[in-house]
Amino acid sequence: MDLSKEYYTSLGTKCNILQMVKLEPEWAANRLQEGEKRFDELCELKAVSQPGVAADAERCVHPQGYIKSVRICGLCGEQL
Repeated sequence: MDLSKEYYTSLGTKCNILQMVKLEPEWAANRLQEGEKRFDELCELKAVSQPGVAADAERCVHPQGYIKSVRICGLCGEQL
C-alpha cells in the first residue's frame, strides 16, 4: 500500500489514503464502487474482444470471473 500519495479532504486538509478513508468514508465508498464498475466494464470488453470467449462468458452469471484457459467461472465454479 502506498501511503506517500497525498489526498485532500473536503475541508482541504492534507492526508494519506488511510486518513482519507477514515475522514471521508462516503468518498471511499464512492471510489470503491466506481472502481468495481470500471472493472466490470473492462472484463466485459475483454470478453467481447476475444473470439469464442464472449459466448461462453454470457452463459455464466459472472462473466467477469470467466477463465478462458480452463473454461470455468472463477467465481462460481461453473464449467462452460
